[in-house]
Amino acid sequence: MGASQSKLSDESKEILSKMDKVTQTMMSAAPEKAIQANENPPPDTCIQTDKVDLGWVKNQGWFGGGSASSSSTASADDDNDRELSAFQKEEWAKVSIPEEVFQVSKSFTAHILRSDDNFGDYTTLEELTNGWLRNTWIFPFEDVPLFTPSRLAEGLAEQLEFVQGRALPVSYTNDFDTISDESFSRFFFYGMGAVLLEKQQQQSASPSQKEQLGPFVVDMNLSHTKMREGFRPLASRVHFSKDQTVTAIYDYSEETIYKPGEAGWEAAKFCARCAAFTLITVREHLTWSHIVLSNSVTRGKTLHLPPNHPIRRLLTVFTFRTTEVNTAAFDVLVPENCVLHRGLGYDYTAMVDLFEHSYTSCNVFEPFPKRKLLPELEELAQAGKFPYWTQGKAYYEIVQAFVTEWMEQAEASASGSTTDDHAKAFYESIQTMNQGQQYTIPDYSDSESSAMVDLLTQFIWTVTAYHELVGNVVDVTLKPDRCGIRCVPGQTRVDVQAYLIALTISSSTSVRMPELMSRFENFFGAGGAPGYERDVWEHFQSRLKEQSLRVQEEDEKRDVEFKYFDPVRFECSVSV
Repeated sequence: MGASQSKLSDESKEILSKMDKVTQTMMSAAPEKAIQANENPPPDTCIQTDKVDLGWVKNQGWFGGGSASSSSTASADDDNDRELSAFQKEEWAKVSIPEEVFQVSKSFTAHILRSDDNFGDYTTLEELTNGWLRNTWIFPFEDVPLFTPSRLAEGLAEQLEFVQGRALPVSYTNDFDTISDESFSRFFFYGMGAVLLEKQQQQSASPSQKEQLGPFVVDMNLSHTKMREGFRPLASRVHFSKDQTVTAIYDYSEETIYKPGEAGWEAAKFCARCAAFTLITVREHLTWSHIVLSNSVTRGKTLHLPPNHPIRRLLTVFTFRTTEVNTAAFDVLVPENCVLHRGLGYDYTAMVDLFEHSYTSCNVFEPFPKRKLLPELEELAQAGKFPYWTQGKAYYEIVQAFVTEWMEQAEASASGSTTDDHAKAFYESIQTMNQGQQYTIPDYSDSESSAMVDLLTQFIWTVTAYHELVGNVVDVTLKPDRCGIRCVPGQTRVDVQAYLIALTISSSTSVRMPELMSRFENFFGAGGAPGYERDVWEHFQSRLKEQSLRVQEEDEKRDVEFKYFDPVRFECSVSV
C-alpha cells in the first residue's frame, strides 16, 4: 500500500477494492511519484554545454580546442578563429544510438531513440516496468464502469492526494468548471477546444443551420469507431452563435440534435466534452506534439547535428528531456492494453484508427500564421475575442525573430554554417519521417533559409506555447462531472475507474521542465560556446517579458480569461 492509500477512509477503501488490478496498482504508486517530481523540478542550470553530446564523440575540446572550461590558444585573431572552428566542426564522429521502430498504424511509424541527452539510456528495467502493466496474464483487461456519488469519487481522489499542488498541477484559471453552458462555450473559444475551432476552414452548417444555430461549428464525427461493451461512441457536432454561446449539439450516435434546456442536454454536453478532450489528447497532444513533432526533431538533431553545430545549439534547450518523456509517454499511451487503452472505451482497433487519422490529418509543422482561418473567426480575433489566434501569432513572431537572429549571428561568427551538409541532413530527416501528412514540409534549399527558419520556429512555438494549451488538462479532469475519456450512455459524469486513470495521466503532466523565461547560464555562451548565443538569448528574453505584460493587460480588459499563452507560464520543452 502506498503512502497515500494509508489515509483512505473505509468508504474509499471499499470503492478502490472494486477496481481492477491495474487501477489499484497505479493508485499505490502514481500519486507519490508525481508529488516527488513536483517537489524536485529540474532547474535550468542542469542544461550544460559539456554534457550535450549524445550521438557523437570528439577528442578535442568543445569550441576552439582544449577543455570546455578553457579558451583556445589558436584563436589569436578572428581569421584564425574562423578557420579553426570550421575545421574542428568536422572532428566530431558519429556513434551508433539504438532506436525502436513502432508501426502504430498503416501510415504511422514512430522511430524513438533509446537514449536521452540528459537522462541516459532507456533501460531494460524501465522497459519491463512500463510493459508490466500491459501484461494481461498479470493484469487482466477489466472494465469496471462503477458510478458512485460525486462526493465519494472526489473524496477518494483527494485522499489519494490527487489534488492541485500535490499530485496534480495547479490550475491558473478561475471558475472554469466546463459544466455550465457559459463554461462549456469557454472551453472551445478560450481553452484547449480552440485548436478544434481553428480547423473549421469552411462553413460546415447549411445556410438555414447557420442562421438558426450560428456560424461556428466543432465537428467530431467518430461515430464509426468500435467501442467496448457498455460504452458509447464519442461523436458530436457542436454549434455556437456569433456571440460564442453554444446553441445546439448533434449526437451522431443517437442521430438527435439537442438544444439548451431540453431533456438530454446535459448528457449531450458531457459527451461532447469527452469527445473533444479525447480527440485533443490523442491527436493534438500525444500524436502531433509528442510523437510527430518533438520526437522527430529531437531524433534529427541528435543523429545529424554535431553538438557544437549552431542549429543543435539552438535546439538543445527546447529538446531537453524530450526522448525520456516521449519514450515513457509512448509506453503508457500507445500500445494495446496500455493505460490509455484501458481508460478509453475504444476497442484497440478503434484506437489504431484514431492514430491513423491523427497522423494523416497532421499539420503540426505548418507555420501557425500561415494557416487559414474562417472569416467569422478572424473577425472575432480582430475584436480581441479569440486570443488563441492573436496571441499565438504574436508569440510566433517573437520566436521567428529569435531564430532568425540566431541563424544570422551563427553565419557571421566562427561557429559554423547553418546551411551545411549537417543542416541539410537534419532537415531532410524530418521531412522524410513525416511524409503522408496533411501538411507537406517543403523541400530544403541551401540558398533560401526561410524553410529552415519556419521549421525551427514552428517547432519551438509548438513545444512551448501550443503544448501548454493542449497539455493543460487539470481543469477538465479534476472532477468526474467535468470530463472523461469515455462515456456511458445517458451519464453526465465519468465512472470511477476512468476518473482515476485520467487523474493518473493528469498527474504526469505536473512534472514540469525548466521555465522558458530562464537564463540557462550553464549553456548559452558557456563552456567555450560563442558569445553571440548569450546576446541572442537575452534579446529573446526581453521580448518575452514584453509579450507577457501585453498578455496580462489584455486578460485584464477581456471579460473571459485566457492565460495559456503568457510566456511566463511556458516550459522550455515538452513535459508529458
